[in-house]
Amino acid sequence: LPKPILPTPILPKPILPTPILPKPILPKPPTHEEAGQASPPPREKEAIPSSEIDLFGDKWIVITTIQYPTDAVRTMASQPGWKVVAVGDQKTPDDWDLENCVFLSVQRQATLGYKIHDFIPYKHYGRKNIGYLYAIQHGAKIIYDTDDDNELIVDSLADAFILDLDQKVTDMLVYDPVGQSHKDQQAQMVVNPYVHFGQPNMWPRGFPLSAIDPQNAVSYRYKKAGPEIRPYVQQGLANGDPDVDAIFRVTRKHSGAKIDLTFDRDAPPVTLPRGVMSPFNTQNTIIHEQAFWGLLVPVTTTFRVCDIWRGYWLQRVLWEVGGTLSFHTASVYQDRNEHVYFFDQVDEFPLYNSSKFFVNFLRDWVPPKGDLFSQIQDLSRKMEKQKLWKLGDVELMTAWLQDLTKLGYKPPVGNKAPMALQNNELSPLGDFQPKSLPSSLLKMPNIRQK
Repeated sequence: LPKPILPTPILPKPILPTPILPKPILPKPPTHEEAGQASPPPREKEAIPSSEIDLFGDKWIVITTIQYPTDAVRTMASQPGWKVVAVGDQKTPDDWDLENCVFLSVQRQATLGYKIHDFIPYKHYGRKNIGYLYAIQHGAKIIYDTDDDNELIVDSLADAFILDLDQKVTDMLVYDPVGQSHKDQQAQMVVNPYVHFGQPNMWPRGFPLSAIDPQNAVSYRYKKAGPEIRPYVQQGLANGDPDVDAIFRVTRKHSGAKIDLTFDRDAPPVTLPRGVMSPFNTQNTIIHEQAFWGLLVPVTTTFRVCDIWRGYWLQRVLWEVGGTLSFHTASVYQDRNEHVYFFDQVDEFPLYNSSKFFVNFLRDWVPPKGDLFSQIQDLSRKMEKQKLWKLGDVELMTAWLQDLTKLGYKPPVGNKAPMALQNNELSPLGDFQPKSLPSSLLKMPNIRQK
């Protein structure tokens, strides 16, 4: 029989251990000194722009900007004891940088964790609100609110404003509406501060048009301020081209001509008592910590309205905490660019149409019981119902108060008494009368008589 053919068995290949070879010992390369060569310069670390480094301080200047640092900003940054935060927008150069300044680009703004961020549109002045929160978060006790085109004309902000409320407040003028020659009730509740500082023929942007009266006799009385008057908000004026509305600009100067006026530098500060208001802006303003809650600039109004509306609602709530709004002579120079005032008029229409109504509404508002933040929210909702701003600002206000709470800000406790300045608390000053300085009036051509 043939032998059977058996399959060849397939044996697994043996797994041999991988030999471990010793690493070769290579000769150490000679140093530059051994080789007789010069050592290369040390490699420099990439520098971080100074404006991207967080700063801390108790006095902050807050601006918005869409351009490189101006001369005005450089002057601000050199103020001893002050820090600057510049809030950028989409047009601001990404490489914006200046010593003693913090630059908040739109990218960096989104990383700060503030709730208000999602409610503020781009290309809007309201982005300044982010700068306020940043300053508060980084130690601010005083905020100087201004713009990047306001040139300081004083050596120090301490020369122009009351920064130490405990030691610097001395005798101060208090506006007294009693004795007004203007019969309109509006004159009893709104004062034109330009009259006090030597420009009776001018009025500030946001001043009710029905209250304009160059012949208005202003009565002042004297009071020792001490701890009784608390100017938590202080508005400084601007020489050059001050903050006036478009109606003034188109009726009180020739087309193409610039306004270049001066306020009385010797006029003392004046404060407003409870029940009296005045428009003020965000261009040369000191805000103390006790009024930080009122920094919020609305975003649903027009550009020419937003800061004025903020000023009105802020000073109304000031009455609830015993604070005052005071006015101070010019400490900046403003040189505005010529532009089409017709568009300003359109933008300012709510000021012309609603300022008087707004003042009456604020005077009639009765705060509900509760803490200050709940009262502010109540006022915010009622302003929306009166169409003074839109729902977006009510939502922004809620986010703003939440951000303040998260940052540990504590509002002052209500104290109305110091603002209720009764006549028996005042005595006539007797030695101050407002001046009437050269103003901006349209020159009429001479008419020949036949």
